[in-house]
Amino acid sequence: MGTYQSFENGILTRTRQSLPKLPQHRTSLPCRGLLASQMTCKQCSYKFPVKYETFDSLSLTIPSQLWGGNSLDACLQQFVMPEYLQNVDCENCAKLATMTADATKNTFTRTLTIGKMPALLCLHLQRTVWLNSGTPLKRHDLVEFPELLHMDRYSLRRQTSSRRAGLQRSKLLLGGSAGESLASQASRSIPITSNIPLQPPPTPKRTRQVSLEENVYKLHAVIVHLGDVFSGHFITYRRAPNGRQWFFTSDSCVRRASLEEVLAASPYMIFYERLRAHSLEGNRPPCSSGKAA
Repeated sequence: MGTYQSFENGILTRTRQSLPKLPQHRTSLPCRGLLASQMTCKQCSYKFPVKYETFDSLSLTIPSQLWGGNSLDACLQQFVMPEYLQNVDCENCAKLATMTADATKNTFTRTLTIGKMPALLCLHLQRTVWLNSGTPLKRHDLVEFPELLHMDRYSLRRQTSSRRAGLQRSKLLLGGSAGESLASQASRSIPITSNIPLQPPPTPKRTRQVSLEENVYKLHAVIVHLGDVFSGHFITYRRAPNGRQWFFTSDSCVRRASLEEVLAASPYMIFYERLRAHSLEGNRPPCSSGKAA
């Protein structure tokens, strides 16, 4: 006699009880994020809908520098740098065109941002390049990277809000109801004399709050490749679970490492872990202290 019996209403155990139902949910990968790309017509400023594409890691190109070193921020800025696309059909220009259909082909700019930030940000630095002869070559450039990485400037949400804020500032500079309200407030608060010009009151500076920093990442691990493009060896720097100690690993060799040693390494892959709002407070020095502990 079997352990389970099958009935029309489900499967029963030996004690004629229903099996517990397991929760069904989609597995969310920690490195999975969304890239957002949008095309804009340079002629009429028409924008195509935003297209999203999943990614598990970002492959960054190291900028060519005649002198000096590179930084991870420079690699990220080059990754999101707008590119120009020629001879693209514009739907809006086609509606406004009165001549042939060839007049609707214009130049578009394609911008790339991050639509959804992953919990674990995996960055890969492309160190292999090819010469004109077709020979591969490894770049040994030093790329500086921080312990705390701020990714707000590369997010789609932040760039969209920045454009809206720019439009609001333009309206204030051009006048309108907002400009008139500022002038009326100034006339009530500042005495008018022949020597004091009438000006709107200065806008108070906003203090950046921790809750606004949504995309702050802390360095979690670094992979370094030793050797050339044909052969080599990988070593790893990894942060301990307590968050304060670092370890150097090379096959069976494991030893303690300092943060200074980690930041001085030549990275091949960098892993950042996203911080929450309450974790950001712990990474800030106290206001009363002049130096960080």
